[in-house]
Amino acid sequence: MITLIVKKPLLIKIIYIYIVSMNIISYSIGIVPPPNDFDKEKYDNYLSKIINRIDRSDINSVLIYDIQENDWHKDMSRPFKYQKTCDPRVLTSDLKKRYSRDIKYFTYVALNQDNSSTCEVFENFIKDAVNIYSVENIVLVNTTNGNHILLEDACRILKNFRINFGGVVIPERHRNKKDEHKRIYERSKMGMSFFTSQIIYNADNIITFLKDYNELLKQNNDTPCKIILSFAPFGRAETCKFLEWLGVEISLGTSNRILSRKSTDECIDESIEICTGLLSLIKFTYQKNQLTIPIGINIESVSKFNNEQDAVDKLLLMLKEN
Repeated sequence: MITLIVKKPLLIKIIYIYIVSMNIISYSIGIVPPPNDFDKEKYDNYLSKIINRIDRSDINSVLIYDIQENDWHKDMSRPFKYQKTCDPRVLTSDLKKRYSRDIKYFTYVALNQDNSSTCEVFENFIKDAVNIYSVENIVLVNTTNGNHILLEDACRILKNFRINFGGVVIPERHRNKKDEHKRIYERSKMGMSFFTSQIIYNADNIITFLKDYNELLKQNNDTPCKIILSFAPFGRAETCKFLEWLGVEISLGTSNRILSRKSTDECIDESIEICTGLLSLIKFTYQKNQLTIPIGINIESVSKFNNEQDAVDKLLLMLKEN
């Protein structure tokens, strides 16, 4: 807190200016496991590429996604064909074996009929994750894929293993239902200690969520969970469509601004500029409202194209300098 004393004739004003910086406690990159039909040479090359990215990035954690085939968009066809990937638990284990730097790995587990049809099945799945693949942090994702156990039961099993686990926060759902802060709070009582956001291309949705979540915590005199904000660069119309298919809200003005550039590289740079501006706006609101929620920043790529994947490095640097 800074105190300013303003002197005027017969009047002394004491002005208190509160300066609250956004509490960013982690930077991470999100990675998609390689296709499960990769041979050993391709898989090793993939590992080397990821390790090189981690090595040149000043990050302290890696998020490893669990890609599932979903059909929630009945009115929108999937822009990229679904391809089954290798088990995220296996990738987590192999990265830990091949890379010695002190990095935290967060392994996504999407509940589905294969890994959680019953509590016993899920318990064995997690037992293997911990004992065979050395998984230490899990991001639990509730899905509509097949019949699986309730999220409450999955959380109870994870608590029994004393493993650190969290979930996901969807800002667009808060825009529509205005209850995402309550959902996150309830899930924190189930044992979740952090939440990763869907990719952000609309600052208003996540700002509203953060303010509502912060207020709910004040009302209950409770401590906040860490919220990890996710950003992703893109420079192609098909990548933009894929993001929208995933549920990311991208306004027509934003997509036009990005895709109207002369080259793909210029489009990618425009998306990086927009993401940087979004974080600046989130930071400004965070500071203005004196929020106390610990924040993480995650950069990912949902693209199969090299220049969009490589743009992760530049976006990470820009957001850290922001």
